[in-house]
Amino acid sequence: METSIKASLILAILVLASISMTKASARIHVRIFNKVPDKATLVVHCKSKDDDLGVQYIPYGGLFEWTFNLNHNEFFVTTLFFCGYHWHEKKVMGDAFDADRDLDRCGQFCDWTADAMGVHGTNDRGEIDYIYPWK
Repeated sequence: METSIKASLILAILVLASISMTKASARIHVRIFNKVPDKATLVVHCKSKDDDLGVQYIPYGGLFEWTFNLNHNEFFVTTLFFCGYHWHEKKVMGDAFDADRDLDRCGQFCDWTADAMGVHGTNDRGEIDYIYPWK
């Protein structure tokens, strides 16, 4: 009996580790949509520790997107992309992808929309669940 419990525990750990590694090895897509008022151009500058994506000028109704693989160290997924956003006199900075927050929140597609309120993220169910208000 005790052997079957140990075997079941080992099997459960292996299955969970396999699921976790599959999720952590997926390619991630980040998309930033421009829906700011006055049909203005949104200026975005995103970077990570290793990559600078440059300044992007997103026309009203347009989007900027990029795809990447996650960074791993021995035990953790460490990928972080942060962006500065501005249009007219409004500005804000925020994380476009933080592995700790976003692997479960948005899965493979992390969508952000800039509008009159600020820059908001939607989760994998299409619900607004994060916002960086304009300053």
